[in-house]
Amino acid sequence: MKEYAIEQRRFNEKVFGRGTRSIDSVEGLLNKYAKEGWVLHSMMTSPTRDEKTQLTTMVFERDIPNKCPSCGNQLLDGATFCGKCGFKLT
Repeated sequence: MKEYAIEQRRFNEKVFGRGTRSIDSVEGLLNKYAKEGWVLHSMMTSPTRDEKTQLTTMVFERDIPNKCPSCGNQLLDGATFCGKCGFKLT
């Protein structure tokens, strides 16, 4: 199972103007999420109404560990019972 996080940032014209953008800002966000196990799923940049800023939307994803809701034990894929406490999963 996957979980997703959306990060939106506005960058001013100086950052994106004339075909350039601040790679440091993008890399900073990527590094921040990578430390927590997230990977970039998709990224979109679009102008805002005032056309002086760009809105960048990044969607990150990561796997959710399959854990028992009763005891928190790590479950095997397709398990119907928890191997530790016997909780019925389906």
